[in-house]
Amino acid sequence: SVSLSDEGQYTCTAQFADKGTLVSTPATLHVRAITTAPVDQMAVSGHSAALTCSVHGTGLVSITWLHSSGTELQVDPANSAVDLTSTLSLTDMTQDTEYRCRATFQSPALVLDSELTLVYVYEITEVSDDVTVVSGQ
Repeated sequence: SVSLSDEGQYTCTAQFADKGTLVSTPATLHVRAITTAPVDQMAVSGHSAALTCSVHGTGLVSITWLHSSGTELQVDPANSAVDLTSTLSLTDMTQDTEYRCRATFQSPALVLDSELTLVYVYEITEVSDDVTVVSGQ
């Protein structure tokens, strides 16, 4: 497994057994990853919710938000950025729905998808004026 802290310059060295020749060449490790995936959350019916996705990597083209049906909801171009955070703002939520973020890279081409994220929608059916909330209890 590779992490963001592994990104950087390395030297690859090989020694040939038949002649004892030692050859070294520089190598650069570029890590491409969804660093912060969206998480499940709850929203009150008729209100809004926001999902956030952060991506790191060279050659990043965009972050695309997809509905579980596969419909593209929003595309945020990277504009040559190596790190990009995208927020999907959802308004007037009325039903439970699943979403995912997709990071698209070029050279070489790579697509990373987050796990499906569920926004649970609930309704407040009764409001009482005589409720007291005490912090820490």
